[in-house]
Amino acid sequence: MDTQGNDVESQVLRLNDEARARLAVKLIRSLDSDDSQTRDQVDALWLKEAEDRLLRMESGEDSGVEANVAISEARTSLRS
Repeated sequence: MDTQGNDVESQVLRLNDEARARLAVKLIRSLDSDDSQTRDQVDALWLKEAEDRLLRMESGEDSGVEANVAISEARTSLRS
């Protein structure tokens, strides 16, 4: 993320819970476009990501992370 993105992220994280939730909904809706071409592109990107992750797991390149560890790390990251 560039400097401007980091600045925006920092400002957003200082918002109260309700304001962050409203912003999150707006951001998610902005990605959930009715434009079928955009939706197809997003679907294709997620499919590629899933396939890449599967290949890394099958090859042993990535051993994955247990769900409880991933959730704990995500929560810690969001607090900082």
